[in-house]
Amino acid sequence: MLRIGLLLRVFNDCVDRRINVEEKDDRIILQKIVFLFRFLGVSFGDYCFSMETYGPYSQNLNNDIYSITNESKMFDGKLPDKIQKKIDYIKNEIIDKKPHFSDNSCVIQNSQTSNYTFELRKWLEEIATIICYKKYIRPSLSLEDIDKNIIKAKKYLDNPNVNKMAIERCYMLLQVSA
Repeated sequence: MLRIGLLLRVFNDCVDRRINVEEKDDRIILQKIVFLFRFLGVSFGDYCFSMETYGPYSQNLNNDIYSITNESKMFDGKLPDKIQKKIDYIKNEIIDKKPHFSDNSCVIQNSQTSNYTFELRKWLEEIATIICYKKYIRPSLSLEDIDKNIIKAKKYLDNPNVNKMAIERCYMLLQVSA
């Protein structure tokens, strides 16, 4: 199935490894990546997103994620330029800019750092949630006010330096999507 192969490729190209569908964080990461692609104008299927516990969520995408097996083949052909440019943007400007959540230093981490997957999930969750609220739920609120409201509900995202960096990334996403 081409759609499954494309999902595998996007996750692999953005995160530098194959998704493990048994891992909750990996499933959430893919949900957020696909939401950001949709926000940037690239759709991989009939994925409608609603706001759930960990941010934007699509039941149809979740069904596709759970249909991935070890035998599922990743799309290995040349991607259309539009998709490749979005992969490069999300990887280079969002994923590779993920700060360290454990302290206030906000040092950029690489994929070899401990807790990387969990922290990447939180990073993408915060960015995707801010974007979802700004674009679809509360467009009149500033990104800063949206983030403050999210942090009230999700204390585990409360890190002032990380929050500031997430808002900066959201401003960039909003400019790119315009």
